[in-house]
Amino acid sequence: MDENNNNGSQQAEQQAQAEQSKGAEIDYDKLASLIEGKQKVTEDTVIKGYLKQQGLSQDEMTEAISAFKAKREAEKPDVDGMRATIEKLQAQIAQDKLDKVATDEALKLGLDAKTMPYVVKMADLSKVYKADGTVDTDAVSKALNQVLTDIPALRPTAKENRGFQVGGNDESKDSSKEQQEEKLKNIFLNKRQIQSII
Repeated sequence: MDENNNNGSQQAEQQAQAEQSKGAEIDYDKLASLIEGKQKVTEDTVIKGYLKQQGLSQDEMTEAISAFKAKREAEKPDVDGMRATIEKLQAQIAQDKLDKVATDEALKLGLDAKTMPYVVKMADLSKVYKADGTVDTDAVSKALNQVLTDIPALRPTAKENRGFQVGGNDESKDSSKEQQEEKLKNIFLNKRQIQSII
């Protein structure tokens, strides 16, 4: 029977604790401050004990403790500064990756070096990141195409080929055909005219 009473009382205690833990909220800030306070008291006690062993007077101990704490504070790493630097570098890396993808997509669209920076700057690239943080090339291409649709003057035009070309370009073909036909007409007309005179 005693075991049944013990089991019953243990279950009742466990239920009571469970209900208390459900209703009670833990104040983590208060808990952290209590731990920090305990650490400071322990630290001060250890420092004072060490300095007493060294045979220092009360004034010397106070000065030594102040000097120790000042030195430790000066050597303490600037975690917030490091965190800000890391975030800045991560943002710069992400921007560099986005610029590379945008440049690659602009080249695929046939944009020249003069208009490419303007098209990339005007494109809305704020929604081109996937859930995992990588750049969605299709979204970049759509954003660049939207700029070209909105401002058709930035669209790439057919480039005029200059210099030596095998076969010439279309314009020279058309003009040379016309010139050749004209020359042939002149030659044959002149021969007919000469024959008619003779």
